[in-house]
Amino acid sequence: MERDLPPRAAVRHGGGGSRTTALRRGRARCRAEGGGQASRAGERSGSGEVSGDKGVFDEGERKGLQLKRNRAMHHLYFTAVQRLFSEKHMTRELIENIVDREWSMFDRVRNEGGRASCQNDPATFRIMRTSQFMTWPEDLLRSYLADLEAADRVGRNLLTEKYAFMMESTSPFEFRRIRHMLPVPDQDSLAWIREIVNTHVNWERRTDQAYPRVRSKGRPLTSDEDRPDVTSFETYLAGELKTWSRSTLARYLAFTRDCVRQGRNLAEETADNMARAYGYASMRDAEEKSAR
Repeated sequence: MERDLPPRAAVRHGGGGSRTTALRRGRARCRAEGGGQASRAGERSGSGEVSGDKGVFDEGERKGLQLKRNRAMHHLYFTAVQRLFSEKHMTRELIENIVDREWSMFDRVRNEGGRASCQNDPATFRIMRTSQFMTWPEDLLRSYLADLEAADRVGRNLLTEKYAFMMESTSPFEFRRIRHMLPVPDQDSLAWIREIVNTHVNWERRTDQAYPRVRSKGRPLTSDEDRPDVTSFETYLAGELKTWSRSTLARYLAFTRDCVRQGRNLAEETADNMARAYGYASMRDAEEKSAR
């Protein structure tokens, strides 16, 4: 039987999975992901505290500023999700349950270099992940939720495992030391993962071409660009899929194939949801405004 990673095992944090810049009205700011997501440049230090000279702000003032920022982040998330769910007829409670469980796991990931700044940004994480899950059918959402619930029952952290799997490409030496602690996907699952990842990489590439300004600062697309401190979309997605159950993976493969047949591009649909969450009419609107 495979052993799960110890609860306090440290992995190299790869940031969030999205390649769309975190959007603000009228301009694009900093790189992001759902899950999750790159730190907001200049807004906070790696510890999650408000950046600034300690000689300028005393402890009470810094705590007060951080509280205001946390409240603003909560308002951002609430407003963004209200926008998204007002436009879609989907089960909001189901998606929020998934994101809550993911955030709890993400918050407990032990990064090798200390807590990552994006672990102090729940609003961005929730917006990115919600934007992705809103493209999924209900049966896939329920299957993935069952994976998260099953993991919780036995003490697994799927987010820790995801970052650990990513290290096979970004930090192969360190990965060899923890490989025995991870679940081993069967050969069918690995073939399914390759097909899913290839399709999503193509979708991402087309979306990059359609929205070059907004997408220009996202993570690299393919694994040949992986480095110890840089994780590509291809590696990130493959790492995540390796943590899923065979049942959820089969549903995701079927869903991916259906989207191809229907001419859908999930990368563009997810990016469109993100744009609306941040107050734009669409990704096209965000692309045009980013040039101003």
